[in-house]
Amino acid sequence: PDDQIDAYKTAFADREDVLARIQPSGKNAVVIDWTAPESDFQFDAATGTITGYTGTPEVLAIPAEIEGLPVTVIDGFAFSCCDNLTSITLPDRLEAIGGSAFEYCISLTGITIPSNVTAIGPSCFSGCSSLTSIRIPASVTDIEYQAFAYCGSLTAIEVDAANPNYCSWDG
Repeated sequence: PDDQIDAYKTAFADREDVLARIQPSGKNAVVIDWTAPESDFQFDAATGTITGYTGTPEVLAIPAEIEGLPVTVIDGFAFSCCDNLTSITLPDRLEAIGGSAFEYCISLTGITIPSNVTAIGPSCFSGCSSLTSIRIPASVTDIEYQAFAYCGSLTAIEVDAANPNYCSWDG
């Protein structure tokens, strides 16, 4: 409950590897941002690629760096079937999202692609049945086949007006 927000803040205060912002919801205290510990990620330091994830939060901010190195790629299937994931924040230096990276994240409702991403892999968000909106920046030059297949709740794909390859319908 809201009267326990201070207890939540205290619990997270000792965790230097976790950024948690707590806000009252009117009914329950809610963690609204969670930067997972590096140990939750499988990471290829040679390529800056996240290859897997073992955490279970609902709201996740992927760190900009792991092991002191920039995260530039999310590999295929890295977050596939993360059923609890409702919201994700991607790092600004991210350049590519691999095939099926978020496939069947059935609770994911929205995502904003960072401005450095150039490629969205095949079936990247396929089966994200709760996904209602996505923002695609001008930098994206390649959206592979079935990137948003079986996203029955998807009602808005907003493409940056400066994108030379894609555009939003009626916008």
